[in-house]
Amino acid sequence: MSNLARALFHGLSGSHWAQAPVEGQEAIHYRELTRMSAVLAVSSEAALLTLGGELKRRESLSARLGDALSCLYIASAALKRFADQGRQPADRPLVAWVVRDALYRAQQAVFEVYDNFPIPWLGRVLRWTLFPYGAVHRPPEDTLVAHAADVILRSGEARERLTDGLYLPDESSEPLAQLEVALRAATSAQPVLAQLRNAMRSGQLAGGDPEQCLMEGISAGVINETEAALVSAAVTARRRVIDVDEFPAGYWAEEPDSCQHKPVPSPRAARST
Repeated sequence: MSNLARALFHGLSGSHWAQAPVEGQEAIHYRELTRMSAVLAVSSEAALLTLGGELKRRESLSARLGDALSCLYIASAALKRFADQGRQPADRPLVAWVVRDALYRAQQAVFEVYDNFPIPWLGRVLRWTLFPYGAVHRPPEDTLVAHAADVILRSGEARERLTDGLYLPDESSEPLAQLEVALRAATSAQPVLAQLRNAMRSGQLAGGDPEQCLMEGISAGVINETEAALVSAAVTARRRVIDVDEFPAGYWAEEPDSCQHKPVPSPRAARST
């Protein structure tokens, strides 16, 4: 009964009065997780009361409850990691994305439980009761996704903390090592490419792909040879990452397609054989 009371109270108050160990934007995450955990508890109890042992055989229903639990666990782990690492400001976009995405997915999983409840009217009552204002969680907006991606794609302490403990090979033939080289090269080349794009906008250079206009940029004095070499190195590193190695170069040219040299039998001839 306490779970139901908590879910009702936090649902009506927008979890504004839920306790949080911190303040600010991070506190909102803790409050929303508190509310969603109460919602999941009530939903699980309702499923157990109505289905009993049958819930184990309703695998789709129990799996959705498990999905919601997994999302709450991921959000809690992200907040704990953020706290353990000193609440670094650079990591806030990552934490916000993880928590908001997890809460949205947990909410949708619970809604699917209500939509497929064995007693349809009980599912509708649970949804109206536990979500009196409708769906409260939305997926992360594009601006937040872009900020989180920017943290991951830029070399720095935030990315080092995120990849701490991951195996990074030193051999240049390893795909992961090639990916790291390509990332560093692309980061170094971005300012040079920005200069070329600005020159194209101003009419100093003809429009086109800036990676293909390095010589023109040097001739126009937009960039120097050292900067052009950075772009060339980035292009080479990127091509090495995306190139496939299933077939050697010129493989298809070595042997012509044998099907072109064999006559195709007619259906009548095939039946006679």
